[in-house]
Amino acid sequence: MDPNQTITVSSHVTFQQVGDETVLLNLASGQYFGLNTVGSRIWQLLAQGRSRSQICQTIATEFSAPMTDIERDTDALLTALQDNGLILPQSTTPESPLS
Repeated sequence: MDPNQTITVSSHVTFQQVGDETVLLNLASGQYFGLNTVGSRIWQLLAQGRSRSQICQTIATEFSAPMTDIERDTDALLTALQDNGLILPQSTTPESPLS
């Protein structure tokens, strides 16, 4: 995933913060997903339209962990969220019109 690519929450996903965790519901599939404290913070940042690099930088500031671990774990979560239709990466370059 491009570090500067922004990611949006899919329109068919609803979520609720429950304590330090977040519960996600994919309305299209009916599947529930649970996120721990760090995953919940990443989800909040996604909902704010942050890019992968902005998310990693914020997590590094808020949680004590090596950046390589943060990037690896963030990428794993983003891949899982995308694979389950919960997020959509946005194009970083404009598409060229067909001639």
